[in-house]
Amino acid sequence: MAMEVIVGPPFITITRGNTFVISEPDGWINASTDQGFYSRDTRYVSKFEIFVNRQRLLLQNSGVSSGSSPGRTRMFWSPTA
Repeated sequence: MAMEVIVGPPFITITRGNTFVISEPDGWINASTDQGFYSRDTRYVSKFEIFVNRQRLLLQNSGVSSGSSPGRTRMFWSPTA
């Protein structure tokens, strides 16, 4: 008997204690969703976007570190062409 596997939309989730953030894979937080920066059941940030000269930045690379700084995420953006 085969088991059906359903994969939801990709999100980045980072947690530390009672604080967590849920964002798009490119680091943006979409205001029309439940994404955001939360602490103790309160959402403090509901939208996050970065622009340079009115141009949206394009995610070039990202990663989550472990070891001495667990939960730290680095994202590198560049202006779109």
